[in-house]
Amino acid sequence: MMMMMMMITTTMTMMTINPPPGRKPSKTELSFLMGWHGLLSGAFLVAYVTGEGSYAMHVFSGVMVLLALGIRLLVGLGAPKGSPLALPTLSLPPAGQAPSGIRAVQRLINNWMAAALLVLITLAALSGWFAHDIGMDDDLHEGLAEATPALIFVHIAFAVTFHALKSLPSGTAARVAAEVINKNKPN
Repeated sequence: MMMMMMMITTTMTMMTINPPPGRKPSKTELSFLMGWHGLLSGAFLVAYVTGEGSYAMHVFSGVMVLLALGIRLLVGLGAPKGSPLALPTLSLPPAGQAPSGIRAVQRLINNWMAAALLVLITLAALSGWFAHDIGMDDDLHEGLAEATPALIFVHIAFAVTFHALKSLPSGTAARVAAEVINKNKPN
């Protein structure tokens, strides 16, 4: 089960990497991101599943989540701008202007989704650390941890959707997106 989840998450990582236009991620970058994604998702899954069971395993996997997040932060801060290893750039298109093309929409959603997941998982892991070490009430930790799977499923749904859109004939996804945007514009 866990191996299957890790295979699914690494596949999702491969599908959602958004290199800058004209640049594909190198094999090293892709390998790092897939390995990191597997470590983070695997450790989070073990921590989530063992929350009420084996406390020692829950704490260990929570520490692994923090380690994975720390490694990603350090690599992201050291990566050059435009690298797939760089931390997501959060921005919105100017008011009244829709993103141009399906790739721009995908990049926008993926960056915001990555940031939201990183923040939520970090808060869940840190609150668990504080609950364990300081003796802080663990209600915050449990609440954050319970909210995380919903965001993970949205993340997976977007990854699958964008992967499916890539398999459509060239220009189809952009044409459909343009029709939806134009249909919803006020006259």
